[in-house]
Amino acid sequence: MAVVAFAAWFALLSFARYADVGPLHTLFIHFIALSGLLAFTERVIGLHDMEQAVSLKVALALALVAGIVEVLLLLGSTGWSGAHSLVVVGLTAGGMLVFRAGTALVLKSLLQRGLVAQTIVVVGPASALRQEVLRELDATVGVRAVAVLPGNSLEALHAELLAGPIDQVILVAGLPGQLQPLVDALEIHAVDVLLVTPAPAGPVEQRLQFRSPIEHGRVLQHQRQSSGSFLIKRLIDLVGAGLALVLLSPMLMAIAVAIRLDSPGPALFKQMRWGYGGREFLMWKFRSMRIDASDHSGSRLTTRNDTRVTRLGTLLRATSLDELPQLVNILKGELSIVGPRPHPCGATAGGVRYDDLIGNFKARYRVRPGLTGLAQCSGLRGNTDTEEKLFDRFEKDMEYVETWTILGDIKIMMRTIVHLIKGENAY
Repeated sequence: MAVVAFAAWFALLSFARYADVGPLHTLFIHFIALSGLLAFTERVIGLHDMEQAVSLKVALALALVAGIVEVLLLLGSTGWSGAHSLVVVGLTAGGMLVFRAGTALVLKSLLQRGLVAQTIVVVGPASALRQEVLRELDATVGVRAVAVLPGNSLEALHAELLAGPIDQVILVAGLPGQLQPLVDALEIHAVDVLLVTPAPAGPVEQRLQFRSPIEHGRVLQHQRQSSGSFLIKRLIDLVGAGLALVLLSPMLMAIAVAIRLDSPGPALFKQMRWGYGGREFLMWKFRSMRIDASDHSGSRLTTRNDTRVTRLGTLLRATSLDELPQLVNILKGELSIVGPRPHPCGATAGGVRYDDLIGNFKARYRVRPGLTGLAQCSGLRGNTDTEEKLFDRFEKDMEYVETWTILGDIKIMMRTIVHLIKGENAY
């Protein structure tokens, strides 16, 4: 990352120096290049937390650094040229100060309104340790405790997480018997979970190593998508789904008309599915069954040569064209292009509900469910009518949750195209 940041900085400055872009454009390129380098430097030296981001002193220091760097650049290339060089240095440092200070003021305003603060739920019995945690949260810029719950309040914790969004749950150590049910309940939610325990070390060692109770914590569960990677993934979803809807709109309209002509009833079928963080959402598909035989609960899975499927529905399901309306779900943020497939709320395998067969089945939804996924392009496309098939699908889904990357998503998209052409397990 350091090499990439330096290379980008050097490339932009070289372009400004050797290309005939004019003095104003040169200054702009200098400013952009320097801003990028300093932003990376901030992360390297630890000036990227919210407390530093809203500090005007940090803004002033970075502006001073920008001015010094620009002086060195001028001395090392064209030499000092009096008033012109002073203007360049002043504009660079001044621009950096205005940009960084403006960012700090905007962030302060957003923090005061609670729009960018990290939201945390604190769970644990009333104790001196819990009070220490709350005092530290209150003194930390950019975080806020939205709820403080006793250690045995599973229903209240679940309600807070569903009301969300929640970024982190801090478990303050209590009775061992109370801890495990909380950990099990949190496994299905896309949140970071931190366990805070009393420091076992003596007074001197504790004072040297642990500045606060939160620092004496152990991470039990990481949210799989960081803010940066989440934004990149969301951008890919928006661009991909948006372009697909525009390019495929004639075909979508033709399919809708064909469905209405093939059998009576609406062109679209809607079904409740489990989604991100264990929340339910309404998923859209092209209707592929007779309207009188549609299964909105998903309790009866489709089988080969299923009599409920219409003539056109057979073709739509074989080619997965019935899934195209879910591009709208992607734009709404309920689905991603790649992720574990969302299962119907009433789905069963061997007559037993998924959640009863696999206790932590909803742990798949620590990431947003997808239009396609690792399981689908690994030969596990189709229904899960047996326990064995369900366990195989679950293993692949959890592999995706634990190893997710942007590059991995791109590979899954490519592999999905190949499997769609083969048409395996599609009925």
